[in-house]
Amino acid sequence: MDKTFNWFTKADLSKYKGKYGYVVGSKVVGADDDSEKVYCFAKKIPW
Repeated sequence: MDKTFNWFTKADLSKYKGKYGYVVGSKVVGADDDSEKVYCFAKKIPW
């Protein structure tokens, strides 16, 4: 099983309930009520 998926299934993400989030590896790097804000934030992250 993928390491990120394994983390995701066990992580306590309750503080992000009802929000859109962006996860990289095993870290939530962005979350907001507005999906467009999260999308724009995620586009700015350099890969």
